Amino acid sequence: MKIVNESKSFSNRKILNHISFDFSKGLYKVEGNNGSGKTTFLRLLAGLERFDSGHRLQHKGDILYLDTNAIGVVPLTIEDNLTLLWKTFNASPDEETLSVINQFFGERLLDHYLTASVGTKAKVGLSLLFVKDWDYIFIDEALSTLDGFSLDMVAGRLLALKEKATVFYVSHNLSHQQLLSESQVIYLNGKGEIY
Repeated sequence: MKIVNESKSFSNRKILNHISFDFSKGLYKVEGNNGSGKTTFLRLLAGLERFDSGHRLQHKGDILYLDTNAIGVVPLTIEDNLTLLWKTFNASPDEETLSVINQFFGERLLDHYLTASVGTKAKVGLSLLFVKDWDYIFIDEALSTLDGFSLDMVAGRLLALKEKATVFYVSHNLSHQQLLSESQVIYLNGKGEIY
């Protein structure tokens, strides 16, 4: 994934100012203060928004973009939501993967989506990390409501994917040391510059 001399602004505010990057497969943690443009940066990289030049990144391969918006249908159970979601994304988990999903959700699979906790609802979307190998993964604060056990499982999966996928994530509360140590940090300073 390559960006050459691209910018992004809203009104008079520069989010990105003539940036160039060549991203290879691996883990990238996007950091910056609130309002620095992290979400915009991820949306640009995912091809969901255009740069000021009008250019939109297009990717060959499978893309997963997860943010804080929960994915689920209210009258269904968590398990039924997973089945629907996986069919939508043409994911066919094998027995080993289903065992991992059972660990990930614990006793919550038969809970109704309406009454599920915020963290359990977030895990519905995050289950897509386990059931399919993605080429590009963008996670924008979708980890912030997870308990420590679930966060460790997601971190382990991201580490397993680092050789196969290009992964960008934003998380203010992530403390998984191995994931952090194996991630390159991209810092947005809120003035259009990236370090």
